[in-house]
Amino acid sequence: MSKRKEQRKQKAAASLTQFSFFEDRTALIGIAAVLLFTLLVYLPSINNELINTWDDGLYLTENPYVKKLNAENLKIYFTQPIASNYHPLTILSLAIDYQITELKPQWYHVVNLLWHLLNTFLVFHFVQLLAGKKTVFAGLLSAAVFALHPMHVESVAWISERKDVLYTFFFLLSLISYVRYIDNGLPTKWFIGSFVFFGLSALSKPSAVVLPVLLPLIDYYKGRPFSSRLVIEKLLFLPISIAVGLATVNIQSKDAMPEFARYTFWQHAQLASYSFWAYIVKFFAPFGLSALHPYPALTKGSLPLPFQVAPFAVTAFAGLVFWSMRKTKLLLFGIGFYLINIALVLQFVEVGRAIISERYTYIPYIGLIFPIAVYLNGLLQQRANLKTPVYVASAAVLLFFSALTYQRIGVWKNSETLWTDVIQKYPRSDVAYDNRGVYYRSIKQNDKAMQDYNKVIEINPMYPLTYNNRGNIYFDQMKDDLALADYNKALELDPDNVKALTNRAIIFVRAKRYNEALRDFAAAEKLEPNFERIYFNRGIHYDLLNQNDLALKDFDRYLKLDPKHDGIWNSHGVSNQKLGNYQDSIADFTKAISINGAVPQYYLNRSYSYNALGNKTNALADARKAQQMGLSVPPDYLQSLQN
Repeated sequence: MSKRKEQRKQKAAASLTQFSFFEDRTALIGIAAVLLFTLLVYLPSINNELINTWDDGLYLTENPYVKKLNAENLKIYFTQPIASNYHPLTILSLAIDYQITELKPQWYHVVNLLWHLLNTFLVFHFVQLLAGKKTVFAGLLSAAVFALHPMHVESVAWISERKDVLYTFFFLLSLISYVRYIDNGLPTKWFIGSFVFFGLSALSKPSAVVLPVLLPLIDYYKGRPFSSRLVIEKLLFLPISIAVGLATVNIQSKDAMPEFARYTFWQHAQLASYSFWAYIVKFFAPFGLSALHPYPALTKGSLPLPFQVAPFAVTAFAGLVFWSMRKTKLLLFGIGFYLINIALVLQFVEVGRAIISERYTYIPYIGLIFPIAVYLNGLLQQRANLKTPVYVASAAVLLFFSALTYQRIGVWKNSETLWTDVIQKYPRSDVAYDNRGVYYRSIKQNDKAMQDYNKVIEINPMYPLTYNNRGNIYFDQMKDDLALADYNKALELDPDNVKALTNRAIIFVRAKRYNEALRDFAAAEKLEPNFERIYFNRGIHYDLLNQNDLALKDFDRYLKLDPKHDGIWNSHGVSNQKLGNYQDSIADFTKAISINGAVPQYYLNRSYSYNALGNKTNALADARKAQQMGLSVPPDYLQSLQN
């Protein structure tokens, strides 16, 4: 055996004596207790609703790609952006859930919670591996803070954040594999495992691209001497980071990033520095939590004082961290871990509408708790008399976090509770009022919705989505002139607003301005060919004009995107019926009934097709079924079937 291999073998043997996965029963009982308590705290989230006003629509209810799990859609997951991002494994995960439960939110919440529990266990394992011998307390404290911190509720209780819990699972497995690679004498299998898990993490959420930058930090903490091998190892990870990173920038530059010129270069530095501090402050004092933390307004061209001071505070803190290297690696490692994972969302380049987002802390907070947990672990080993105060203080903090987490889970109950909470924190939030208005309209409380939409326009008269949404209420009220004015305003502010184009087309159909309707439908289709409502509404338009062949084509396009819409199957059947395709129409009506058998009109429509084919027995059975369900069936028709 070569000398180098012998050294690796000795190092691996030494590492096994330094760390045992479960040092004693305390570890097993402790992590089981953490997981059980976390489950109890998060249990109410299972009964929360979909937040269709905040991305759950994009990911589920309005996402045709999750509704059919087939080879064509699988290809789309990996080759096209969905919901303004590239995360194929996340979409695949949601598609699998959809096949199990369709749109019942309980299942999605259960799955999110299970991923969170798995991640909690992996945090425990990662910290113990990294910290070394006799670090059960450090592992348990880190896992408990990760599991119960209220800033993490958004990542778990929001179905759209499946990408967070999923990418974190693979991310932690990659880090764990890398630590084992170091500790076990650099065996290839652990390095390959780290690489594979990194790839899976990057395919779940682009935030994983920072992992190769974390690996040298782990090398530093584990005391690996610098060598060319260290550099080559990291270079092997870079192609994935670069490919996913470039794809994400390309996608989000079109959809999620405002113009950089909104603030000056120095103000962007202030925003980034403020965000750096805000996340740390909320780690220790998680108050004022909100689903949305809007950007600050400029006063005479300047940001508020806390933003102006932030860069200088960051500089001073950086000096403190580097000074600490003389005595310990803990602080540099912890802050480095935090900074690397949070750097891409510090808003030096604006992404979205929020200065900070609580979900962004899901992995970075591991870096903040790690040095605290390891320090306290060492303190307990050195001074046995501190066990009681440390345990009591830790329990008190965790109970405090748990109470806040439980409260935040209730805030995520539905769109009304969520956006009302944001409005309480930020009374001038146009986004919050608009989204709450969308929710009120969805539950038929149009008066409340109209109040919220009017409030948005008072706050920000240049907000295009609200004009489209208010136009929808006017449309429901048959106030077509007011609806048309709002749709026109929405399109003036945002000419590429597909929903406004589609809605205006419907107004034109109702006004019998058919050429203008077709123009808007065509423009919407060009912008978003997979927006299913285009084909629904244009199909109805063709049906009204008795252009049934064209209607069938649009209904077919719709059903390809959403094959479980009973109303469209019924419309498809009516068009076939008008064309004399009675056998096909019977199949269509039967499909509609199989999806939703509570609509009597479907039975009556099928009755007409059976009658046209001379099958009076089935026609009479369906007509009587429709009548029993409360539908008025023409007496002459019933009489004709009985003769």
